[in-house]
Amino acid sequence: HENANIAKDEQETNKTLSTLLLIRSASGATSSSSENTEEASQALSSEDTMYLVAETTLAKMKPVFNMFDAMDRYPITWDNSMNTVLVQELERFNCLNKIIQEINDYKKEFVKNNPDNPMSVVFLMQEDVKPPQELINKKGEDADRERYYYYLNHYWDNVDFNSSCLLRTPLFHGKLQRYFDNIVPQHYDSVPIYADALIEKARINPEVFKYIVNYLTFKWETGKQKRMCWDKVFYHMARSYYLTQPETQTPWVEEGQMAKIKTRVQDLKYCLCGEQAVPLQMKYQDRNYGAIGMDDTLLNRVDLYAVPADYVIMWFWDSDCGHCKKQTPKLWDVYQKYKGMGSSLEVYAINIEQETPNYLKYLRENKYSWINVQDTAHLTKFRDYYDIYSTPVAFILDKERRIIGKRIDPPAIDNFLKELFKQEEERVEENKTQKKVSRN
Repeated sequence: HENANIAKDEQETNKTLSTLLLIRSASGATSSSSENTEEASQALSSEDTMYLVAETTLAKMKPVFNMFDAMDRYPITWDNSMNTVLVQELERFNCLNKIIQEINDYKKEFVKNNPDNPMSVVFLMQEDVKPPQELINKKGEDADRERYYYYLNHYWDNVDFNSSCLLRTPLFHGKLQRYFDNIVPQHYDSVPIYADALIEKARINPEVFKYIVNYLTFKWETGKQKRMCWDKVFYHMARSYYLTQPETQTPWVEEGQMAKIKTRVQDLKYCLCGEQAVPLQMKYQDRNYGAIGMDDTLLNRVDLYAVPADYVIMWFWDSDCGHCKKQTPKLWDVYQKYKGMGSSLEVYAINIEQETPNYLKYLRENKYSWINVQDTAHLTKFRDYYDIYSTPVAFILDKERRIIGKRIDPPAIDNFLKELFKQEEERVEENKTQKKVSRN
């Protein structure tokens, strides 16, 4: 019931409480001092506390219940005593709703009368996007899409990026995080577009600009946020803001850190998702060394682009690598599974060793019959092109040999291929249906 959410909503308002305290000059608290914030929070008036607890629930509130109708619908009788609890909860909800509406009116009046007050900045930032009533009531196939894009494009309308107190409130970080975790289309090619647009809005305030650029550059690089192919966001941010010419847009970054960013960008340059895989041509003294491709166990040159399969898994491995010995048999099982289903799939397994005997011995013992190739002299520079600093590493390529997946283990490859071939079957069926319709 509604009352069960009050404790959760109270926790969510702690950020707002901290914000109110942080911007009070008398408190002396700063965004980096949790101790000062905790001490200052005790100075809140009961009126402020009531307001802040109620604020986060405002958008979820429904109209008050008609208690006369409730009593008729849920009469309190000896055989249905739970109706007593229900009616009590409805009454409590109505009381809470009334308080919140009064506080909301107070907030609006405060903003109107104090437009330059820091708390007005905070209050406005808490305002959710309100689409026009016409759009809210709109029906039809594209209605939800239009409402979504209206929300997406107006998300930052009430944020004053020029305000000096913006970064002194945890609310801004929460709003920023929500935007890129839940509102923006969750695709590594989409995020940079919205990142650039937001950063342009923030240029008016150097500190906010710095905060957003730093946050978005490293958000998906480590930890739980790290996702397959999302290093493309880092690559975009680094090239667009850190490594710009004639001078960087991030002068606050130390020289050593900038060097690491530059090196990482160079490592990723040729192996980003959506880009075509480098075809691997052996070169010696800057001249092509034979035909394009790498040598198999019989010293036949095998061109990655000539592999007769719609999808190719590039598998970089080492026969002396313990993790490779665990993961390669799992990949073999995945390979056998899809080959047995008639899927157009091949594995292009690249051994990274500088010697051949152990590599050949391992293949003889395990009998992996997919394409096995090696470049002991590193004439193809595969380590540089595919960012190979450990093994095993997998890249999944489509029909045009574009990278569509990378750096995932065999179980994840299995799930990836399952969804990939499922979508392909659905497209085939859809095309058949469209052809039937056109003929009729």
